[in-house]
Amino acid sequence: MSFTTQLVDCPVRAISLLEEGEVFDLILMDFNMPLMDGVVASRAIKDNSDIYQDIKIVLISVFDHFSLSQHPDFCYVDGFLEKPINESRLHDQIIEIFGDKVKEVLSDDIECYQRKIETCWAQAHILLVEDNIVNQKVAAGILNRKGVKITVANNGEEALTHLDNNNDDCFDIVLMDLEMPVLDGYSATKAIRELKRFSALPIFAMTAHAMIGHKEKCLMAGMNGYITKPIKPAILYKAVEYFFLQKV
Repeated sequence: MSFTTQLVDCPVRAISLLEEGEVFDLILMDFNMPLMDGVVASRAIKDNSDIYQDIKIVLISVFDHFSLSQHPDFCYVDGFLEKPINESRLHDQIIEIFGDKVKEVLSDDIECYQRKIETCWAQAHILLVEDNIVNQKVAAGILNRKGVKITVANNGEEALTHLDNNNDDCFDIVLMDLEMPVLDGYSATKAIRELKRFSALPIFAMTAHAMIGHKEKCLMAGMNGYITKPIKPAILYKAVEYFFLQKV
């Protein structure tokens, strides 16, 4: 959205920046953080006349608005976003807080962003690694709606062959099933990561398993993310677009 941003990992650091003279128009404040929660931190900022600069504070949380609104200091918060955040709701919340003075600028920026994302989709080449024919058709059908080029590998060994036979930048993203014959998704991903030219290639696991520890196992194997079957189009699109953001 063309804002200048700064990231910190705790409210104490945020307050320190303000005490050092940093000027901000908006703070997106997570609720559940160490040392103090986001609502208490909001009060600490707004009660301190030396650092409070009419900053707007939007609280972010996995908890619902009603639950957090019972917090005795919730009145120190200017807005609320429930996780997971998406571009549309963030855009609307900022417009609600700042009004028309940012509406036109943000609208133009989002339209530009959407055009760039559409261009990325149109130019994308995705390697789909899946042994089940039905699952291949489902995933391909979802991706075809975006007009991407898809290459299908029936197992991890075929995936390695496709990567070896193409240029280093041929594929933008790999969607990797985990349980496959010949070479499973874990082993295939480890083999891909051992090739330095593919160290930054995004690889997403696709699996029907959603047990505790399964996602961590995927990340340990070198995967970037985890998509649970049956695949939901919106989740798959968001996962792919996350890596498009690095190109736009």
